[in-house]
Amino acid sequence: MKKVLFILSENFSIGVIQSQVLSHIELIQKNKIAKFTIVFCYWSIEELSKSREFLRNIKHKINCKVHFLKIFRPALFFLNFKNQERLFKKIIKINEKFDYIHARTDYCAILCKNLAKQLNLKLIWDCRGDSSAEVDYEKLPLLKHLKKIYLNHRFKMAGKISKKIIFVSNHLKLKYLDYNIKINEKKIFVIPSTASKNLFFYSKNLRKKYRNELKIKEKTIVFVYSGSLKRYQNFNKTIDFFKKQYSIHNNTLLIILTQNIKEAKKLVGKEKNIIIKSVLYEQVNNYLNAADFGILIRNNDSTNFAASPTKFAEYCMSGLKVITTSSVRDYFKYSRENIKNIIEIDKFNILFKPNFDRKTIASFYIKEISRESYLSEYKELYD
Repeated sequence: MKKVLFILSENFSIGVIQSQVLSHIELIQKNKIAKFTIVFCYWSIEELSKSREFLRNIKHKINCKVHFLKIFRPALFFLNFKNQERLFKKIIKINEKFDYIHARTDYCAILCKNLAKQLNLKLIWDCRGDSSAEVDYEKLPLLKHLKKIYLNHRFKMAGKISKKIIFVSNHLKLKYLDYNIKINEKKIFVIPSTASKNLFFYSKNLRKKYRNELKIKEKTIVFVYSGSLKRYQNFNKTIDFFKKQYSIHNNTLLIILTQNIKEAKKLVGKEKNIIIKSVLYEQVNNYLNAADFGILIRNNDSTNFAASPTKFAEYCMSGLKVITTSSVRDYFKYSRENIKNIIEIDKFNILFKPNFDRKTIASFYIKEISRESYLSEYKELYD
């Protein structure tokens, strides 16, 4: 069994780390493909505290060692060499032999550049999105321009120093290949943001139980939004969409599942028929089952063309119909060509009930895009 050093710089308590890192490690170790050691690189005491608290609460679920390393903030790129030096010393101190370094994000890949070279380790760059495109959401033009130059350089450099690359979408892969960097395409893996079939599935009993818990009547049409309130998530547009539906048909409800409770309440204001909850990641599926439609509204821009939202997999594996835009191109195209459970936001009509069987939707996506369905790719990745 291969030994993998997993490097990340996002705190453990956020949903995406639970869904895309911890669930991933759990599956790989369960299937005896690889054994992991995690190093969390932090620059904020707050992030460290959140991670420690989270790990204390779920300690029994992580069957691997977790180490913490204080680094300088990544934005201070002129101190990258210091961070590389700190990481190298940390790994020497850990004193374990590894076969691979799995670096989540381009920054972590750059962080591991010297480490991989000096210890002769194979570097896997896990590219989660187009960070240079995300800068478009910045307000200051000069800052935006400078950040774009730096992040594009970091994006290209991460690929040059890596032995294998994971992209979450074909669009992201094509962007990288457009730079004409010489790489064997067999070393590139396209693995979308997936979810575990043990955590996301459709159940009539769960639907009944949680609709009863929330006092939702049988004929009430329930929308759900699950995720953060970052600008690219278009949370305000989600609220506006629901307000429009409520004005047409008032027997509707919106469930918002987010860790940003205070901010969500502030943005929602006094709108009626909206429930805001913060739940553990393993409880999200309960509330998705209680709903009828998942909402995923994204802008038509490069950030979203390259994206692979975790919520899409979670919605679909719980059998939901998804109200979305064509911006998330890979998933949109895939759904259109197969089970067709997506509804374009501009074409949604609350008075027309589409004939979708939730069990069929859930079964299809569990087979096609659950984390378990990519086991053969993971075996090849760590081979």
